[in-house]
Amino acid sequence: MTINDFKKGDIIVRVEPAAPYSSGVCDRSYIGEPIVFLGTANGCMYGEFYEPDTWIVNSDMSLRLPIDCFSDGWDYYETPPASRNSRESVVDDFRKMMQEALSKEDYELLNEFKNVLDGI
Repeated sequence: MTINDFKKGDIIVRVEPAAPYSSGVCDRSYIGEPIVFLGTANGCMYGEFYEPDTWIVNSDMSLRLPIDCFSDGWDYYETPPASRNSRESVVDDFRKMMQEALSKEDYELLNEFKNVLDGI
């Protein structure tokens, strides 16, 4: 996909090297790095780095890449399977703790667990 296929706020990732320089060297920077796409202007693509496990956008680390080298080779970011499994294991742990609270008839604790699960 090209950088023109995305809209502001999309979480994107480089999946291919940049266009080769005159020496034939391809820049592999940012492959696999999730980036929040901000837009294009002045011949550049702008973005901010994104931490998918914490859902934090790092506004202190802006990204500016020249479109002539970095226009192709992008795609939507997908959460890697390892991250999905870790999130699922947290939910499973909470469900086990909820079962234990239910067996002890601790309805106050059960309600707290439910509220946390609803937020995940």
